[in-house]
Amino acid sequence: GRPPVPILAITESWLKPNISDAQIAIDGYNSLRADRKSRKGGGCVLYVKNSLLVSHTVNFSDKHFSMLHCFIDSMNALVSVIYRRPNAPLGSFKAVLDQVQEKLNNLTSDDRSPDIYIMGDFNLPNIDWDSRQ
Repeated sequence: GRPPVPILAITESWLKPNISDAQIAIDGYNSLRADRKSRKGGGCVLYVKNSLLVSHTVNFSDKHFSMLHCFIDSMNALVSVIYRRPNAPLGSFKAVLDQVQEKLNNLTSDDRSPDIYIMGDFNLPNIDWDSRQ
């Protein structure tokens, strides 16, 4: 058979604090969450194979974003999952990306050069990803 997927990212999880980790558990994986507490919808969940060592976990949620990121030591990888609600101000999106950059700067300051995985639902339908405009 195929080897298991090491990480699985989900956006639009719609989870609230009253939903326990046990209710969303997937055998063989640990879950990290960024619930969107103040509004309906949104949220992020990251499932990481339980054989992988995870550190430097940060989660954040406000009225525009849900974000979580972590460092997976055994993969030497920074993993970020971001949900941006439709029509959220672009300036606030830049602030979220600045947080990811800060985390990356902290990790590379000790001579690590991690792989970077940034995933999510950015709700940016008008961007031309080829020209980045």
